[in-house]
Amino acid sequence: MNEATYEDLRRLRLSVTQTGRVLAYRDRAGGFKSLDELDSIPGFPKEFLTELKRRLTL
Repeated sequence: MNEATYEDLRRLRLSVTQTGRVLAYRDRAGGFKSLDELDSIPGFPKEFLTELKRRLTL
């Protein structure tokens, strides 16, 4: 997740808006320390995040 590009995130079926929010959060925070940090980014249905986290690594 910390090295994912815009295109990588779009391939995971994140919308343009979701992708922008993830990248902005990552830049502000200096990277993700836990995938649970995704829970604090608005615009993600809980079910979607649960499935997404299963497919991601930091």
